Amino acid sequence: VEVRGGTYREQVTIQASGTENSRIIFKRYMDEVVTIDSENQRCWGVTVGKNNPGTTFGNYVTVDGFTVKNPWTDPVCSVSGGILVIGADNVLVRNNHIFRDDYQGYPDRYVPNDRLARGIYVMGHSNDVAVELNTVHHVWNGIGARVGSGDVGPVPPERPVFRQNHVYFVNAETDENNAQNNAAAMVFSNLVSNGTAEENVVHHGLDVAILTNENYGGHIFRNNIGYLSDMPVETAGNGPGFKTKAEYARFREKVYGNVAFLNREIGFVMNAFTFGPAIYHNTAYGNLNEGMSISGVNGDPNHDSISMNNAIFNNLRDFKYNGGNQINDYNFVGDGLVDGGNANSILGGDPKFNNLATLDQDIDGDKTPDILEPLNDYTSFLTPGGNVDTVAAIEYAQETMRDVFGLQADSPLIDAGKLIVGYHCPDSDDVNPNQENCVHWSGIAPDIGAFEYNPVQLNTFNNSQVFPTNGTILTNFVYSVNYTDSNNAPPKFVKV
Repeated sequence: VEVRGGTYREQVTIQASGTENSRIIFKRYMDEVVTIDSENQRCWGVTVGKNNPGTTFGNYVTVDGFTVKNPWTDPVCSVSGGILVIGADNVLVRNNHIFRDDYQGYPDRYVPNDRLARGIYVMGHSNDVAVELNTVHHVWNGIGARVGSGDVGPVPPERPVFRQNHVYFVNAETDENNAQNNAAAMVFSNLVSNGTAEENVVHHGLDVAILTNENYGGHIFRNNIGYLSDMPVETAGNGPGFKTKAEYARFREKVYGNVAFLNREIGFVMNAFTFGPAIYHNTAYGNLNEGMSISGVNGDPNHDSISMNNAIFNNLRDFKYNGGNQINDYNFVGDGLVDGGNANSILGGDPKFNNLATLDQDIDGDKTPDILEPLNDYTSFLTPGGNVDTVAAIEYAQETMRDVFGLQADSPLIDAGKLIVGYHCPDSDDVNPNQENCVHWSGIAPDIGAFEYNPVQLNTFNNSQVFPTNGTILTNFVYSVNYTDSNNAPPKFVKV
C-alpha cells in the first residue's frame, strides 16, 4: 500500500496479517512526505496488531517512511505515542520520523508535563519485531519494548531489534523532586528478553541513553553511540550513557563496541544480579562521573562479570568495581586506578586517540561539540523530497566517532587487547580477511577500545598531476606537493 503525500488526521490501525513470504507493506509513495498528525487528540498515530494473546493480528507487517507526530496524552490513553506494535510478530518499523512540535517553545524547550508520550514502542506478546532507521526526537520515551500494563499486558515481547535509529532530545520538564524522570531514549524493560540494540545514535536523553531494566536479560548492546545524557543542563535525569539492570536475568547481557562520552553521570553502568554482563571493546570518555562502573555476582564463576579490551579515559574516575566476582583485564584505564585484576591492562598514559580536541570546540556554548551540531537538527539530513534521511545521520555520526576516537599509528592500545574466543575471528585479517560471523581484527592481537586501528590508504597527488576540481569535498586525501624553498631545502610534504 503506497500512501501519497499530505497530512492525515486520523489514527491508523493495522490488524491484517501477511506471511513470511508475502508481507503487507505500508509505505510512502516515492519520496513524498506523508504526515500522520494525531493533533493531541488520538492516542497513537499508527497501531499494528491487537492485544489478544494467541491470535494473529498484524503479523508480517511493514510500516515504512511516515512522519508521525503529536499523540494524545490524555489519561484516557493508558499509553500513547507515535507507533505502537502490540501482540504482533515479525513486524518491521523502519524509516519513520516521530516527534512532537505542538507546544510553545519547540524545539528548544523540553517536552512539557502535559505532552509526555512515547516514540515507537513494542508491547505485549510481540516477538521478533525490528525497529530500524527511524529518527525520534522531542518525546518523553524514544524507542522501547516492555510487557506493558492495563490493556497492553501481560505477556512480554521477545527478541526485539533496534537497529540504526537516531534518537535525541528525549526529555521531560517534570522533576519528580529532582530524581530520575524515566525519560529514556532507548529501553528494554519489564520482563523483555534477548533484545538487540545495534548501531544506534542516541544523545540528549534526560535519564539514560540505552537501558535494560527489570527484565530477563540476554540483551546485546553493539556498536552504539551515546552522549550528552542529561545535558546541557543538570535537571532531573539520571544521566548515564549505557545501563544494564537485568534483575531477573536468565542470560548474560553483552555490551560490545559502544562509545559513551560527555554524559552527566556514568558512561557504562553495568549491574549484575544473577548473571554478570560481558563488556568488550567499549570506549568511555569525558563522562562527569565514572567512565565504567561494574558489579558482579557471587557463586557460579560462569556468571562472573567480564570486562576486557575497553578504553576508559578522562572521566571523573575511570573504572570502578562495586563488589561481586569479576574478570577485568586487558583494558586501558587512563587514571590508573583499579581495585583488582587488570594484570595485563594499561594503567595510565595517553591512549593517542585521533582527535579529541574536536570535542572541546563549542562556539555557541551549548555543550554540544561543534562537530556534532548537525545531529541536533533533523533538517541537516533530508532527502531531496524533504523526508528525514536517518542513514545519512547515522553514517555521519559513525565517521565522526572514528575521526575522534580512532587510534593514531603509535597508540599504545594497538595490539594490546585479548583475543576472546567466540567473539573475535580466530585469525587476524592479515591472515584471513574473509571470516564470517565474528569480530575482525588485525595485527598480532585485537586493539583496545571501540575502533580497531586501520591505516588509511591515502591518495596522493603531486605537482605534475591534475588536482581535483575546486569545490569538491574530499576525505582521507593527502595532497603531496614537491617544492624547494629559497634555501634549497629538500622537498617536503604539505598536508591540507
